[in-house]
Amino acid sequence: MEIAYAYLARWAETNPDNTVASLGGDYDIVRGTGYPLTVPATIVMKLTGIGEPDESRNTAIRFVLDITDPDGNSILPAPLAAEMRSIHIPDQVAATRRGTARVVMGLGFVLLPRPGEYLFRVTISKEGETPPEAITTLPLRAEVTRG
Repeated sequence: MEIAYAYLARWAETNPDNTVASLGGDYDIVRGTGYPLTVPATIVMKLTGIGEPDESRNTAIRFVLDITDPDGNSILPAPLAAEMRSIHIPDQVAATRRGTARVVMGLGFVLLPRPGEYLFRVTISKEGETPPEAITTLPLRAEVTRG
């Protein structure tokens, strides 16, 4: 499995035709007059090479997200974990290539305690497999603006 692309957006959603609609996409700098600063954040990813689900069950794909501050410490109480199950969709009704998925992780608003370099790190693994199959790190710089 590979991550074809990943970016931060203010908001995003997947559509039935397997496209992604996003607003404020692909940002890596935020500015604020005061800190802590609250910013909207959504992670958008395209996964390829997922493979076919096991015949006897749907294959689980696990996502773990952590956000670290300029000192490398997590700003989350605990890493956020989510799971999706891959299912077989016949080619005649599929809206994407086989083994491909678009993933939107809506985080709502993220509180950045102070200016500096933050990292959004997503680890992706298939059920029962270690080490993780894919990792992406999205940097976000928080700056102070005057006025």
